Amino acid sequence: NVLVTAQVLVENPITLVRLSALLRQMCSEDLQATLKKLTVMPEDLIGAVGPVAQTLSLATLQSYMPPASHWRRVGPASGLDPDKPSPYVRVFIERVMEPVISAVVEFVRGPVQEAIGKQVVQAACEAWLEFILEKQIHFSEWGAVQLLRDFMSIRDWIRTETQLDTEARKSVLQLEILKRCEGVAYLLLRSPGDVLGVGKPSRKNRRVVPSDSAESSPSVSVTSITEDDIPPEMYVPNQQMWLDLRLRPSFLSSCCE
Repeated sequence: NVLVTAQVLVENPITLVRLSALLRQMCSEDLQATLKKLTVMPEDLIGAVGPVAQTLSLATLQSYMPPASHWRRVGPASGLDPDKPSPYVRVFIERVMEPVISAVVEFVRGPVQEAIGKQVVQAACEAWLEFILEKQIHFSEWGAVQLLRDFMSIRDWIRTETQLDTEARKSVLQLEILKRCEGVAYLLLRSPGDVLGVGKPSRKNRRVVPSDSAESSPSVSVTSITEDDIPPEMYVPNQQMWLDLRLRPSFLSSCCE
């Protein structure tokens, strides 16, 4: 074995070329190995994203989601504007989902990007529903319409503002939790005696407008429901818990006198 020194390299240009080629190959192999590790990130590491996102979601909702009294308001004078999402939704997105999605878009591609994107959206939406149930927030019809708009804005954000790969975005948009959230809002809007069933006309073109609104009152054009004929309410387990959060007519009369 010959000790390779700077003098040896200067005197033997062929050796220098070979050594440079060897170093390039080693660096290339190391880089490929690193990229492969990013692409096949361990499932337990990906799975850790969900619990962290859920904890952060609950803390954010506790600080920024309007109080229960906000959702009981009735009519055009309620201050609710279902033509656009509530301000707290933007804070929720920016603090919980956007940092994670932006990071995975910058550093990873393929299945890992898809898996992490699904994890953070799933955790955030589950925490949202959990928060409402835990606080036992009751909704007027106007409050339910506003909540529907808030839920729908998550789908709109994923579709128009994230830079996820096409397949990753498509997969995240197909998450059942998004349908469940919209289904919860529809349950809060249901009238007594309504019957759910598979195969009923799609709600795709339905406009949801509180019954006590004027022609100029806000409305929500529901375009986010998938093309199948399964009502989004059917994705909601324990439907009665949500139906119990509808304000009863007697309560509305007393609170608005």
